[in-house]
Amino acid sequence: MKTLVYLPSASDEYDFYAEKMKLLINESYGAGLAIASFPRKEELLRSPIRLFLSLFTKKTDVIVLNWHENLLRSKSGGISILGLFEFFLYFFIYKLSSRHIIYVRHNISPHGMNKISAKIAIKLTSLMENWCESKVAHSGHLGGKGYTYIPHPLFDPTKSSPLIRGSRTEGEQPYSVIFGGISRYKNIESVVRAWSDKKRLIVAGNNNDAGYLGELKALARGKNISIDARYLEEDEAQSLVANADELILAHSDEDMIVSGSFFYSISLGTPVHAIATPFFVWLKETQEFEGLRIFYSAEVLVNELREDGAVNHNVIHRVREQAEALFGDSIVRNAWGDLIRRTLL
Repeated sequence: MKTLVYLPSASDEYDFYAEKMKLLINESYGAGLAIASFPRKEELLRSPIRLFLSLFTKKTDVIVLNWHENLLRSKSGGISILGLFEFFLYFFIYKLSSRHIIYVRHNISPHGMNKISAKIAIKLTSLMENWCESKVAHSGHLGGKGYTYIPHPLFDPTKSSPLIRGSRTEGEQPYSVIFGGISRYKNIESVVRAWSDKKRLIVAGNNNDAGYLGELKALARGKNISIDARYLEEDEAQSLVANADELILAHSDEDMIVSGSFFYSISLGTPVHAIATPFFVWLKETQEFEGLRIFYSAEVLVNELREDGAVNHNVIHRVREQAEALFGDSIVRNAWGDLIRRTLL
């Protein structure tokens, strides 16, 4: 029986991505693979016995490591000295306690870092990757740089969430939506600043930056824009996105590889209008994904939005169908199975 550890371990809050990836990876290899647990980072340092057991007992066959580079970011956007120490210490522990490490790179550098610190983080993360047996990215545009492309999984609609859009209440004004964490690095202000009153815009999601939220509200004043800065329960979030005419993504900084909000939207059949990134350009040009329109400025994106809000059910069905063909569970499962088998040869 081969053993695999998926890190970071699930947090106290439900982590959809981690839980689904563990399920698909477990299914990908069949009965010969067991998903094992690993002590949390803080537990390793508190308990020398746990640390000893993790290093010198039977080694784990494979560790799948995610988001490790986030340790490098300080709250101010610089390099964290403590995080730098933990970055190398924990990787050293993982390396000694496993036969193989597969690193999943979710971002080029952690979000919200200043330019100099981001460059340092990129170099350190790339150095760490060179000590891993394999590295994975969720965008095919990185395939020529030594990454194995494994698609990002789709989100699972809840039973009460409509898979077919168009269930807005009678008389409700058509709207576009920006959904996800309301954070400065997402460049939401560029859309709010360019917004015209021909259509309603809803900005929704959790916010931990009161200053940025205040700036957005000031820019939105007098415009047909609603800002709902709070955590939305899953049914409410899915209903909001599923009934939007389109989801808008304005984040195009070099730190991003893919956007979770993009996959959330297409999982519900809602098309996406986005500022161009290498992933979006790759997806549009090589996969001809119909549920995506890319733009090179927020002004052009806003000007191109439809005003009537007419729902084209053929397009909705095609978005769901094509999303399943490119990012569905069977595609992700098979890709992980191929990589794990090659790794364990």
